[in-house]
Amino acid sequence: GINAEYGKQWYQRRVRGNATIIGPPRCPFENKLYSLHIETGPEYPESAPKIRFRTRINIPFVNSSGVVDLRAVLPRGWSKAMTIKDALRHIWLGMQKAKGVGHQPQEGLTY
Repeated sequence: GINAEYGKQWYQRRVRGNATIIGPPRCPFENKLYSLHIETGPEYPESAPKIRFRTRINIPFVNSSGVVDLRAVLPRGWSKAMTIKDALRHIWLGMQKAKGVGHQPQEGLTY
């Protein structure tokens, strides 16, 4: 599941907010809570949001600072018709399909 809260600046196309992803079933992330930070620039929705995990995670599309590489999880890339929720859904799907992720950090650790 995915839960997201956005700042009151939505109408200004500039968003700073947080989201929580519950790890998908039947994978190393199952039922674990992951906190993410979301930020958009004034060019949103033409450009993709910047999404960063706050909760530590070992997965190929997240770098050592927690930044998500959306190009790795969006099969056709970002389009202005997409929403932040679409991006979060694709991150969740990427978690579900991840291969060879190995050992995960202790629950509760953050970047």
